[in-house]
Amino acid sequence: NVKYKEKKKFLKIQKLIKNNYKILQFEEDLKIVEILSSGNINKNYLITTNKKKFVLKRIKKENPNEIINQLRFSDFLIKKNFKTISFIKTIHDEDFIFSKSNYWILFKYIEGKYFSGNFNEFKEATKGFCNFIKILSECSKKSQTKDIDFKFLQSKTLKKNNLRNKKKF
Repeated sequence: NVKYKEKKKFLKIQKLIKNNYKILQFEEDLKIVEILSSGNINKNYLITTNKKKFVLKRIKKENPNEIINQLRFSDFLIKKNFKTISFIKTIHDEDFIFSKSNYWILFKYIEGKYFSGNFNEFKEATKGFCNFIKILSECSKKSQTKDIDFKFLQSKTLKKNNLRNKKKF
């Protein structure tokens, strides 16, 4: 289950959005709620207007080159028709904002379900992962795409899961 935390004032975030994103500059009905998730050092905010939804992500103490690589990779996946998050550039044509020791990225909100753990969802997730690996194998630093550094996908940073003893799967 996803939990949201409503606050009466998100004035700093509202100002950050209106000063940096063209699509939200003239929105009168701008609602901001914090998306609560356990164990996450970053913060995500659901931004809703009378017409659209977005997710604003605050990232603490991150390497800007790593963020750029992740955004380039997301762009690459979208060009390969892989459904993933797509970010919105600022009015200054930047990928993200740096403000008060934090990086901020605005993404389009994707409607959908959250993984409940049932077997059919697990099968679909497995198919999606296999498709992801196929697309990843096509990506090359020698290709016409911008260079992408895949350090953020190295095995030492990925959590290993032993599913052998899981009856559910």
